[in-house]
Amino acid sequence: MTLSAKDFQALRPYIAAALVMIVAGASLTLLASRAIARASHEENEARAARHAAYARLQRLDSAESRIREDASMFATLSARGIIGEEKRPEWIELLKALRDRHHLPGLHYELGPQRQLNAGATGTSFLVASAMTLQIDLLHEEDLTRFFTDLRQQASAVPHIQNCRLSRLPRGDGELSSQPTAGRRANLQATCRVDWITVDIASADKEEAR
Repeated sequence: MTLSAKDFQALRPYIAAALVMIVAGASLTLLASRAIARASHEENEARAARHAAYARLQRLDSAESRIREDASMFATLSARGIIGEEKRPEWIELLKALRDRHHLPGLHYELGPQRQLNAGATGTSFLVASAMTLQIDLLHEEDLTRFFTDLRQQASAVPHIQNCRLSRLPRGDGELSSQPTAGRRANLQATCRVDWITVDIASADKEEAR
């Protein structure tokens, strides 16, 4: 079918309308695509903001939890006497009480001077330790385990065992004690080096005041 000039002239309005609809459709598609992209970007931003807010809440909860735990630990350590000046007389009384409780034939100790523990890279340490050499006469190996278990639980310090050497005593050796274990001779002897660790709160206060 061949269109004449007259026919083309008659179809021009329809062709123009079709072109306008095509252009309008394309424009709507472009606008819709941009709107979708913008909405997606805004949704991503909102999601990121929600995640950031949630992460901040988690950090706050975690920080609050750590503060409560630290406060509780500080109160526990302070109540046990681990924070503050060394309580050497209490340590000695505890050693004697544990000797009697576990029926140890003999116990000797030598307590050295206080020293500051290694501060490391920070250059500051509030931990101090006093080294003690313990010589404990034992009936059985289990006596040593029970002795140190009670020592850790009750001492007004943190007893850190550096080393321990256990040796068997010849028959007839071993010290006779004047304590309730009198008449019982030791079978074993443990020689241990123990650090009594405490927190020097005075040094901490001076460091904070700087």
